[in-house]
Amino acid sequence: MIRLLIVILCVGLCGAGGCTRLWNGPVVEPLKSGDGVVESGLFRGMPYVMASVNGSGPFKFLFDTGASVNLIRPTYAKTLGLKAAGNMEVGDASGIKRYMPVCFVDQLEFGPVAMGNVGFLIDNLDVMRLEHNEGIAGIIGIQGLDSFTIEIDYPNKRIAITDERLDASDPSTSVFFARPGYKPMIPMSFVDPESAERVHVVWGLLDTGNMGPIDLKLDSATPLIDHDQTLDGYLSSGLHDIEHITAMSPVRERLRLGETTLEGMHASINGVQSRLGSDVLQSFRIKLDGRSNLVSFTRPDNARRLVSIDKLGISYLFQFDGIRADAIAEGSVAEHLGMRSSDKVLLIDGKAPDEMYIKTKFWAVADDATTVTIQIDRWSDGTVVDVVLPLDGSLAGLEKHDAINEKPEKFNVDIIMKDGNASLGVMTLDPKN
Repeated sequence: MIRLLIVILCVGLCGAGGCTRLWNGPVVEPLKSGDGVVESGLFRGMPYVMASVNGSGPFKFLFDTGASVNLIRPTYAKTLGLKAAGNMEVGDASGIKRYMPVCFVDQLEFGPVAMGNVGFLIDNLDVMRLEHNEGIAGIIGIQGLDSFTIEIDYPNKRIAITDERLDASDPSTSVFFARPGYKPMIPMSFVDPESAERVHVVWGLLDTGNMGPIDLKLDSATPLIDHDQTLDGYLSSGLHDIEHITAMSPVRERLRLGETTLEGMHASINGVQSRLGSDVLQSFRIKLDGRSNLVSFTRPDNARRLVSIDKLGISYLFQFDGIRADAIAEGSVAEHLGMRSSDKVLLIDGKAPDEMYIKTKFWAVADDATTVTIQIDRWSDGTVVDVVLPLDGSLAGLEKHDAINEKPEKFNVDIIMKDGNASLGVMTLDPKN
C-alpha cells in the first residue's frame, strides 16, 4: 500500500473507555450479473475504481491489493456524514503501530460488487501529496473479495470482478497465499541469467498501491542484488517521522512472472517486507483467484522478455502531439547518442509505440535482442534519425553524438489555481518553435 501498509492488529474498536465492539469484516453480496467490469482507470500508474458510498457518488478510490482495510479522507467522511465509531490499531510499512479512527459504511458498491458493514479508516493521504486536490476519496482494499477473481488489466486500464476460476495447468499461473486481511503473497521467481534452472523464489506482497518497482526484505535481497553498485543506506523518515535505513540496488537476476521475464530492474531494500509494485505490475494483465489461490500474469502481446528502460537512460514515454521521451538521464547511453527530453519517438524496433510503451518502465524485446532501435523525429528539418541503444546501457565503443534536436520543441503549460494551490493545466506547443 502507499507507504501505509495497513494491517489489522486489533479487531476491537478502542477508545478512551476501552474496546466497545468487535468488527467481523464486511458482509459481501453475490456478484451482480454481467461482465464484471468496474468503472475504473489508472492514476499515477495505480488502479482506481469508482465506488458509491451509502448511495452517494460515485467517488474515485485507489484500488489497493496491499491494503487489508479501506481508508476515506476526512473531507469525504464529513460530506457523507460518516463519524468515527472508535479506533483501530494499525501498522505502516515501517512497522510502526498507531491508533486511527474508523467508521462504518452501510453500503459500498463498485461494478458488480456490493457489500455492507464496511470499515473505513479516516485519514488523509498526505504521504501521497494528495492533501489539496486530485479528487481521490480514499483507498479500497480487497478484503471481502476472496471468493471472487479480481482482474486488473493495466494495459487497458480496466478492472473486473468475476466468478471466473483460473486453471492451475496454465503456465501463466502460480499459487499464492493470503495473509490476514486477504493480502496476497505471490512467488517472485528470480532466474539466474547464466542458468535458467537456478531459480530463487521470494514471497512478496502483490501491492498495486506501491508506486515503485519492487521492494526486497534485506535477508531476501542479499543473494540477488549487485552489492558493488548498491547505493549506501541512508536514513529516511517514514509516515510517523521514524527514521529507518533504506538502500537501492540493481538486481542481477531476472524476475519471472507467468511466462515473462523482466531484466535490468532496481530494488528498494528494507527490513520489513518484500513487495511487487506498480512499476512492474503495469506491464501485465493480472488475475487473482481467491477461491483457487491462483494468480496469473499475461500480456496482450504475449511478450516473453521485458527490459528496463532505466538502463537506457529513458525515464518513460508520454503522449503529447505524438509519443515523446520524458527525462533523459545525464551520462546515459540515450544522451550519449543524441536523445534529449521531449524528443518525439516515431518507431521502436520498426513499430509505432502503443499503450504497452507509454509511461511503462519495461519494454518488450526479442528473446535474442542485444539492442533496441528508436526512431526520432528531427523536427527542425523534417528528417528522422535511428538511434540504436545497447540493452545493457554500455557506452563501450560508441561515438558520442550531438543532440538530434539542438533546440528542443517548446511547450506552453497553463497553470490552474484552486484554493491557493497551483496545478498543471493544458499543455500546448509553443507557436514560436
